[in-house]
Amino acid sequence: MKALRIITMLALSLSICSLKGMSFMPESNEKPINAVLEFYPNYVGHLLGVAQIGYNSSYAYKHKESIYPKDLQYLMEHSDLLQWSDGDEGVLSYFFLTFPGYVNPESKIQLAEYLTDLNTAVAQRSFDNFKDKYKFHIHELELWSGFNENIQIFNYSEEIQEISKIMMNNYDGFKNLVWPQYDLHIQKIATALNDKFNEWNLIKRWEELTGLQFEAPYYNVVLSTGMENGPTGKALGYEKGWYYYGGDPEIMIKSICQETGLRILSGLCSDKYKSYDPNLCFEVYTTLSCYLTDQIMADLGLESKFKKSSVTSSQLYSIFDFLWEVNPNLEVRQLYDVALSTYNRTRYAISI
Repeated sequence: MKALRIITMLALSLSICSLKGMSFMPESNEKPINAVLEFYPNYVGHLLGVAQIGYNSSYAYKHKESIYPKDLQYLMEHSDLLQWSDGDEGVLSYFFLTFPGYVNPESKIQLAEYLTDLNTAVAQRSFDNFKDKYKFHIHELELWSGFNENIQIFNYSEEIQEISKIMMNNYDGFKNLVWPQYDLHIQKIATALNDKFNEWNLIKRWEELTGLQFEAPYYNVVLSTGMENGPTGKALGYEKGWYYYGGDPEIMIKSICQETGLRILSGLCSDKYKSYDPNLCFEVYTTLSCYLTDQIMADLGLESKFKKSSVTSSQLYSIFDFLWEVNPNLEVRQLYDVALSTYNRTRYAISI
């Protein structure tokens, strides 16, 4: 460990000698973060939760009777198709969770229409008509992840038909019996969150801290039931994320702040793919978002409430800390570039 620290500090010293500190504080229009309720993410989160796809919970036990037994058994037996944790996405997750979560069919009729469009595309083994119909949403997604035209789903025609039927069969039961138990409570949480988001103006803080722009007029935070003990959140698009409403509010707020930063910083990462290993670029990028999130939390006076990121002991986090301690006016683009170069050289030195 001592040798590793010496190598790291040496690399940092060599890098920082060539830097001139600069800061850039742009004028930015207020771009709100909005906590919102949308029916479809709540419905599909309910199906995931009760079927215990990836996680167990008291929610699953409480609402077990809300899904027809045969449908519930099928979902549980095919859970691998709908996994949605980071790094463990099922082959059908995108078209049943992520993309419709972004589109948000707002009624049973709209959901039936979407599922018909999906099944038709699979039957025709072509997304051409599907992409034409949803071209607005697909265009908007280009800012973040793009459209996942995964032709593997053409091999799952029967499973897609069955899951589509399950979604239609259990829609009314959720809407009439389960959803009324949660919607007013979630709305109260959304109102409280929005009061804080308006006070903190997190997007503007990120823009002023980084000198970069958030490329959408808002960021919508969709609060959802059913995901107790599951992932804290999931990106649906650049301007839209999906979060479990009932977890630790401090962890959720910090996660939302960090996700905002990931969007603002995304260009720094992709710009370096030709020069460095993309996995390395991504690691530095996500750690930088953690690091800057901690700075924003501290600036808001929330340092005592929000524990520092779990990466605080990592080598990368220490590199960011050292660079800003030496030059607190360092532009964030330079901070990323120097940390990436330093971490790359350090890893190479260790390997030899």
